[in-house]
Amino acid sequence: ALGVQVVEGYGATETTAALTINTPSSKRLGSVGRVLPGMEVKINPETHEISAKGPNISPGYFEDPEKTKRAFSNGWYRTGDIGEFDKDGFLYITGREAFRIVLPNGQKVYPEDLEKKLNSHPLVKEACVVGIKREEGEVVHASVITKSPQKLDEIIREINQQLSSHEQILESSVWKGDDFPRTPILKIDRKKVLEAISGIQTKAAAPALRESEDKLLSLVSQVTKVPSAKIKGTSTLATDLKLDSLGRVELLSLIEQDFAAAIPESKITSQTTVRELREYIRQAPPTEQELPVNPGVYRRPMTWLRTLLQNLIAFPLHSLFAPAQIKGRENLENIRLPGIFYFNHIGNMDGVCVLRALPRSIRERLVIATDVQHWGGNYRKFFVVVFGAGFPFDKREKIKASLELTGEFLDKGYSVLITPEGDYSPPSGKLMQFKPGTGFLAVEMQVPVVPIKISSAYREIFPPEGKSFWDNFPKKRKEIAVTIGKPLSFPKNTPFEEATEKMRKALQRL
Repeated sequence: ALGVQVVEGYGATETTAALTINTPSSKRLGSVGRVLPGMEVKINPETHEISAKGPNISPGYFEDPEKTKRAFSNGWYRTGDIGEFDKDGFLYITGREAFRIVLPNGQKVYPEDLEKKLNSHPLVKEACVVGIKREEGEVVHASVITKSPQKLDEIIREINQQLSSHEQILESSVWKGDDFPRTPILKIDRKKVLEAISGIQTKAAAPALRESEDKLLSLVSQVTKVPSAKIKGTSTLATDLKLDSLGRVELLSLIEQDFAAAIPESKITSQTTVRELREYIRQAPPTEQELPVNPGVYRRPMTWLRTLLQNLIAFPLHSLFAPAQIKGRENLENIRLPGIFYFNHIGNMDGVCVLRALPRSIRERLVIATDVQHWGGNYRKFFVVVFGAGFPFDKREKIKASLELTGEFLDKGYSVLITPEGDYSPPSGKLMQFKPGTGFLAVEMQVPVVPIKISSAYREIFPPEGKSFWDNFPKKRKEIAVTIGKPLSFPKNTPFEEATEKMRKALQRL
């Protein structure tokens, strides 16, 4: 789920425990981490096989001297895994030595990766991928057990859309039997599968995707669920391919991962075409976008100071002009925290109304998603951070980074206060459509979601934010109402759009 930190390590039965590990403070995407203290790990410069040495390495296999001789030598254990270190000492596992397929152009394909894709297809019972020797060199061949052999071409075509250009399955066959031959430990015996395939007629797979351009089409198809054959360079992402804002975040994330290109989300509009997206990739700098956050302002003793400033300064001054009648506090009894609190954004500094309505036990571990435009070093940033524990949320260019940061706060036990409309509510009082990320957070983070409504009278006191400091002074004194609704919760399989609409209706009813 978004915001949950998952770190990867690497080890084997023969090594007793882990050899390498990522940590929350030192991690690399796709890596299994750095070597643990006391361990030695090296890469064979020719075969790239990983070997390990250390006090936790087994001396060999029980009563199997031949196997021990092949795998152990002078204290070193040959893992059989292929890998590489980066310049900072992070290890990357790229496959198994015995199974990898070397293409005519020298690129390597690891069958396990392709089998995972094939086995996820609803018409595939199981698949085995091997390299077949042809005149031009090794080609990728998939043998498939399926109850729908007549649909083999369709299956391979769908899977190829999910694969990178060099991983394309060029040949395929239907395995005649209920299961593949197995080794004594019940793994597929690839040698026997290869021998059997070599004796049968195979068929070329559906046209494969070979260019980086087709790789982009594959990613667009993966996100939009539109077959790549129907995607043209002139296809618009939103109008023709029905890509919404969450889909846009997912697509740009995949592009950043596969092309090492960071494209500002503001560049992708409703009329952006696939051809334009390809040009953005070509021009994009390989940089990672981050939001300016200082973790210290959300911890003690800053939280103690913030609570003191709220009680002594912010709340008394605010209540002078906007005395509030709080309703629904009983809905917060026995609530499971952290949670997402959301409200109608009706006027300047209306978040203070919500803070006044919440008990101290919630406020002490509450952060406020604040428009990143307030993060320019002016007086607004000072008030937002010092008095409200605000953090930057960019709804225009860095939506993915903003959602991830919100998820990280929730994962660390902080409740979050958001304005899901993304802008000020209209004077009519009718809520605008919520941003799609609202339902995404509610479903993915699996936390209570609490609606809070501020009465329209607040707009008369503090209209929407003015341009100057003096524009934001209160215009009159008037009593307002702040109503806290019952917490909502959504099952993990709830569609994001459904959760978003239910949240909007719950707030509208208050």
